[in-house]
Amino acid sequence: AGVASGVVLGLRLVQDSLPVVPFLRRVVGDGIASWHRAEVVYEGGVPGKRALVCVHPHGIFSSGLQVLALSEEMADVSVIVAGFLKTLAPAFSALCSIGGVRLVGAGRSSVAGAMEEGGTCVVVPGGFHEATISSTQVDRVYLKSRKGFVKYALRHGYSLHPCFVFGENQTHSNLQGGWSVRLWLNGWSIPAIAPFGCWWMPMMPRRAPLKVVVGPAVEMPTIRSPTAEDIDKYHQAYVEAVCALTGGMLALDRRWKCGSSHHWRGQLEPGGRHSAA
Repeated sequence: AGVASGVVLGLRLVQDSLPVVPFLRRVVGDGIASWHRAEVVYEGGVPGKRALVCVHPHGIFSSGLQVLALSEEMADVSVIVAGFLKTLAPAFSALCSIGGVRLVGAGRSSVAGAMEEGGTCVVVPGGFHEATISSTQVDRVYLKSRKGFVKYALRHGYSLHPCFVFGENQTHSNLQGGWSVRLWLNGWSIPAIAPFGCWWMPMMPRRAPLKVVVGPAVEMPTIRSPTAEDIDKYHQAYVEAVCALTGGMLALDRRWKCGSSHHWRGQLEPGGRHSAA
């Protein structure tokens, strides 16, 4: 136990300062992309400095995010993740660092520090909530109440790039129902998924083809202290950009309910202009 604790502590201390091993990045990235027969499309060009790429939907394990972050075009990217991946899974964080993917905890100071550097960042705005409502029958996005990423973008002068992963919801089945309890758990940063992937290894994603589409930038001004009206204005512009990216088929409505709260549900029918083959 003492040795294990020492290893964990050591990994925590060095996880952000490990050298990048390009060969490992290529092997892992190519392996994931090959498994999913993945294609990455940049409709507005590859995001540059001060760009926040927002990935939808989360799915179970965000396979599309993995494909994107390990692609050649997105080298030296910072991925904003749940804080527990940094503190409770240092081996995973260290592996990402070696692969050239820097993980940034979702805490306020960590995100602000990463964005102050002006590099390219990637986030999944829907988080645990979007993972919980994942379904193979319909693409769902959890977006109405998620405005923090817009506030950070305004504060630091970042453009927002909507990214939609067509086929993400086919990588795992996920038990449906029990939403009140499961979304309540999400509010405490507790995952509430019940996934089933490959029959021979349920946690392994199915070999569903993925098409990762990064849309044109939603340009943002720099407003150090944005008002609620500023945030709402640019959040709405971002929502419209997500709809445009899916060919207008992503209908946002208020039919998705949990208790007295209303959440956005995105409903995407198959066969759209960017459907995975």
